[in-house]
Order: sequence, then C-alpha cells, then structure tokens
Amino acid sequence: MALSELDLPEGCRVLLQTDASSIVKAHSACLEDRQYVKTNNNVIRKNQPISIGFSISLVNMSPGIGKWSIPLDIRRVKSDQTASECAVEQMEVLITEEPLSKCFIVNTLDTGYGSPAYLGAVYGHAHLVNLIRFRHGKKVWLQWADSVTNDSSSVSSKKGAPRIYGEQFYLIGESDKKTYTRKGISYEVSRTSIFDTPHHDYVELEGQTSKGKDLDIQVWRWNDLLVRSSKGQNMKDKPFDLIASRVKDKKTGKLVFQRTMFVVIHGKQKSEITTKQAFEGYRKRYDIEPSIKFAKQKLLLDKYQTPAQQHFDNWLVVVMMSFWLLFFSKEEMEYSPKKWQQYKEVNKKAATKSKAVAKIPLTPNQAKQAAQSLFLTLDATPFLPKTSNKGKGRQKDTKIKPRIRYPVVKKSQEKTKIKIKIEKIE
Repeated sequence: MALSELDLPEGCRVLLQTDASSIVKAHSACLEDRQYVKTNNNVIRKNQPISIGFSISLVNMSPGIGKWSIPLDIRRVKSDQTASECAVEQMEVLITEEPLSKCFIVNTLDTGYGSPAYLGAVYGHAHLVNLIRFRHGKKVWLQWADSVTNDSSSVSSKKGAPRIYGEQFYLIGESDKKTYTRKGISYEVSRTSIFDTPHHDYVELEGQTSKGKDLDIQVWRWNDLLVRSSKGQNMKDKPFDLIASRVKDKKTGKLVFQRTMFVVIHGKQKSEITTKQAFEGYRKRYDIEPSIKFAKQKLLLDKYQTPAQQHFDNWLVVVMMSFWLLFFSKEEMEYSPKKWQQYKEVNKKAATKSKAVAKIPLTPNQAKQAAQSLFLTLDATPFLPKTSNKGKGRQKDTKIKPRIRYPVVKKSQEKTKIKIKIEKIE
C-alpha cells in the first residue's frame, strides 16, 4: 500500500473522504453484474437520468497539501449490496491495517451514508469518528434522561424496558407545520426545530470564498442525540453530536445558503472533535468531488473497455496507483503551462522559478501536464514492446464460442411483510 510511504506518526489525525460514483457501461453486454446507475448532465429533455453500468465506492485521504484527495481504495459496488455496505467493508480493511490502525481516523461522508446501515456498522471501531451530513428535515431524538418531559408525572407505572427516546425534533431552521398527502388524504404535521432545544456549544468563525468574499459563520452544537433503529441495526446505544451551521455574507448580512447545514459527529471518541474542527473537517469533504472528476477525465477511470469483470476491477487498482504516482512525483516536476494558460494566476504561481517567491504545490491537473517531461527522462527500455514470432492464426473452419451476454441486474427493495393474526379468545 502506498500509505506505507507516508510519514504518519502514531496517534496522528488522518482525514478521509468517502463517496460513490457511477461508471457507465451501457453497451458492454458481456460484462457481468451491470446495474442501473445514475447519470449527470442529461441533455435529452424528459429523459430519465439513469443508465447501465457499475457503481464504485471510493475512500480517499486528504494529505493536507492543496486540494489533493488521494484514493486509498476504489471498489466496485456489487449488485447485492448498497454503497453504504461497500463503504463499511472498505473501512474495516483500511483502518485495521498499518499505519492507519495506529492513527485517529476522521471520515467525512455526504447524506447518502446517514442511515443506520452505515452508522451502526462502523460504530464499533474505537479510533474512527464520522462526520456525516444529515438531510434537511430529518428527525432526531433526545435521550430520555435529557428530555425536558422526563418528570415524575410522565413516567409510566407499568413495568417494562427502560425508556430510551425522549423528545423528537426536526433538522430545520424554524418550527413549522407541513402538509402531507397519503392515499389522497391530506394531513398536517407540526415540526419542532432542533433550535427550540438548548444547545451545548456555539462558535462564530470567519471565512472567505475563492473570489475573496468575506463570510460570517455561525455554528451550534447539541450533544448525545439519537436516531431510530432500522433494518437490524440497533441505534439506541449509539449517541452522536450534531452541529448546525449558517453562512452569511459579512458585508450584507444575507444568507449565502438558504438552508442550514446539519452534520453529525458519530463515533465513540466524538468528544475529541471540537465544534470548529467538525465544521472545517466536513468542508474538506468536497475535495473528493474534483478528485473523482479528474480520475475520469484525465486518468481514464471510466474509459477502459473490457468484456471481463475482473479486468475492470484490476483497472481500478491501476488508476489508484497512477494517482499516487502523480502525488509522489509532483515535487520533482517542472511545470510549464501552455501559452494560453499562462494568464491564470494559479498557473503563474505554480510555474515560478524565483527563489524569492514561495512555490505553491502543483494541483493534480498541473502534475499530469508536467509528468511527460519527467517521465521522458526515464530509461524506456523496460517499457518497449517485446519481440515475438508471428502467430499461426486461426485454423480453417474453427468456430469460436460466443461470449455470454448477461442481463442487467435490477436491485430489488422487497420488504418481507409479516402478518400476525390475533384470535380473540372468549
């Protein structure tokens, strides 16, 4: 593993980013286990944004150098598992091997992983803390011991298991009433905002956009909240902390984003993450998005054509190794932008040769452009094609067995319904 080449001292904090993406293989009928996947930028009106191919799960590491996000593991999501289940498998392998097994791991994920299927499965890792964005409007609960309704008058006198869940709150900016329609019948639900319960911490931060706009950031924190158990994952004993952030323009005082962002701090050592660290750590999660785009456009992640599933899985390893090769060799490269690219300030700083001006680290795209001049200095002998004799060719009347054409696998979400018949005994 390329991680062994990094100098990671024992007990250091490592920031990971996890996400899933789609590889379109609509015309590869001989590839086994293809599924229906989501596609972006659909230009055909009224066309469904879906295609046929593979879903892949990526776990990247943020080395703290520029906006680099380097893949540690890229894996194909099988048809009998979800992206969350695949991410659980990846984390169980990565954080149990050195050097990550001796580090404090902070993993950042988007709303697709905010379900008990992921939260409950990774809670057992003592040195892993997850920063996961929860969708707007999701329900959370206080613990019964912390609920304001926990008084002597509300405690039931009946015997049974101790109560776990207290008051229910919604992840919204303000309390409101929302109308739902089910089977043609409309009904109204009162939603109590999480801001209606006292917070445990509050910080104000300052920030700046890439274009130089000053920002005021407000961050609130609530400790020891719960979500309901689901699909066999018990969440009653897995509390988490919640932060809510609002970003305002410092000059005008208007909200930059209309909705409040909610991020949970989930793990046994969640108290080791401060409110400020949680907010800034989740902001780094976005670095995985341009990393996936770079891998597809420049490293041919989704361009490899093969009829064999194993060859595709091997290609994912090749792409990952290519990314690491660019990262380790970026310090030895001399970047010379094209003539039409020299006007950009970021390219000027990366290409400077003046000792008085601090040279900024190359971006992945700049490193790939500069790689050619470096690789041409290497001895090309091991990479030259091998000489061989001309083959005999196919014998006359030889019939080749056609390849198997596999059907597209459609993931089913069937839920087993158990009907309990109660007979009245007179």
